[in-house]
Amino acid sequence: MILAGALHCAAFAGTRIGVLLPSDATEATSMRRGIEVAAELARARGTEVEVLFSGAHGQWGTEGDEAARLVLDEKVTALIAPRDRAITHLALQVSGRTRTPVATLCPDSSVTGTGVPWCARVLPSTVDEAVAVMTWAKTNGVHGTRWMAVVPAGRAGREVFADLQRAAAIDHVELTRATSVVAEGSTADAVLLWLDPAAAAATVREFAAVKSRVVLAGPSTLNTPRFLSDAGNAAAGVVIATTCGGLTPDFTSNYVQRFKSAPDTIAIAAADAALLLIDRCQNKSWPACGDRHRGVSGELKFDVNGNRLVTLDIRQCIDGHFIAPTPRKP
Repeated sequence: MILAGALHCAAFAGTRIGVLLPSDATEATSMRRGIEVAAELARARGTEVEVLFSGAHGQWGTEGDEAARLVLDEKVTALIAPRDRAITHLALQVSGRTRTPVATLCPDSSVTGTGVPWCARVLPSTVDEAVAVMTWAKTNGVHGTRWMAVVPAGRAGREVFADLQRAAAIDHVELTRATSVVAEGSTADAVLLWLDPAAAAATVREFAAVKSRVVLAGPSTLNTPRFLSDAGNAAAGVVIATTCGGLTPDFTSNYVQRFKSAPDTIAIAAADAALLLIDRCQNKSWPACGDRHRGVSGELKFDVNGNRLVTLDIRQCIDGHFIAPTPRKP
């Protein structure tokens, strides 16, 4: 079925993607790099692609105005939004009015609950990642059901905690929100650090300082140089859930050759977002549900609301890298 949102793409010979970069410089760099490599791969396959990068606070002053400028003035055919919840929701407001497809990295349930049919989330949801971590913990040494969550302050934190509570209900664990992180967290069976990489790194250092043995887990976006470098040895043992399967060789080799480092979770997700939008606009169809697309992280498949359908694997930080944990002996 071809929806009106696809007709917006048809006015252009190629695909012009507008990217709303976050204010965090480290995350913005990863997004830019992943998208640039994905665009190069698409061009090598004969697809005409142009990418316009824009800071969250552009010349129009706000994230929403910047998204509107990209669509109305720059005539982009699709938008990529970052993990930031506020930026994503403003991009979706523009999408709802202009029928412009949006691929987002934001894991909040509220994103795909907006009813905008031209939205797809390329990262697994907070609920999916938390459920995977809790399920793994039950068979790997976490015998109790008392979990504690550390989330950002304000509305963003409330949204994250609501999603973590949904995951706790699915896995039948008791979840509370920490106020005094280490003092309360040390009495829990496990702690969810659903924070940005810098804040999570500071928190794991606090736990390490008091020699706490509590199990620490977080979102897949902790698999970034920022978290690993800031946390140092304190990151040992931290658990995350990531998409199954390896990266496509062409993406990895191109990325490493260009940037002299391996792609992190944000770069990979941004590349997936770019390839999804390029494919959808070339095929002039939206939403993405019902079809399967090849991203750099494997198959991209979505439900009718734009949630990515994916199997998750557990990774644990060992010697400064997130790798498959060694199975515990029964």
